[in-house]
Amino acid sequence: MSTADRLPRLLALVPYLMSHPGAQVPEVAKVFGLSEKQLIDDLQLVWMCGLPGHTPGDLIDVSWDGGEILIDNADTIARPLRLGIDEASALLVALRMLAELPEFGD
Repeated sequence: MSTADRLPRLLALVPYLMSHPGAQVPEVAKVFGLSEKQLIDDLQLVWMCGLPGHTPGDLIDVSWDGGEILIDNADTIARPLRLGIDEASALLVALRMLAELPEFGD
């Protein structure tokens, strides 16, 4: 699975877990079309993410003991990102410019 596939999934996984406290590993794996191992790999990455500062209080707290997934300290990304028109337009222009560079052709 590529990074390009994984990042959007991780960004969707955190809000899902925040809105489904105590969800079970098999259930969440099924919702996201993953094996339980892939989901655990994603959870292991999530707990290393958070706000700048990189202290334990800045990182997302996630555990999955006994199959129940608990997540905390993720309020900043608990909702999917919503860009304004200006932000989305600037992002599209920048991506189109990058796509035209020969070294980023693929």
